[in-house]
Amino acid sequence: PEGSGTRVQWTFAADGTGLFRLVLSLGRAGVGRSFRDAVRRLDARLASTTP
Repeated sequence: PEGSGTRVQWTFAADGTGLFRLVLSLGRAGVGRSFRDAVRRLDARLASTTP
């Protein structure tokens, strides 16, 4: 790793019908963005409480 901080890796696995996998693949970008936003908010929250 480069720089300071912690690396967060997210793994998501799902098994289902073809329709379920199609819907999941279409929503992939939104799910990824949601995760990145949550990690950013967590980082900001932790930074504000660290002396």
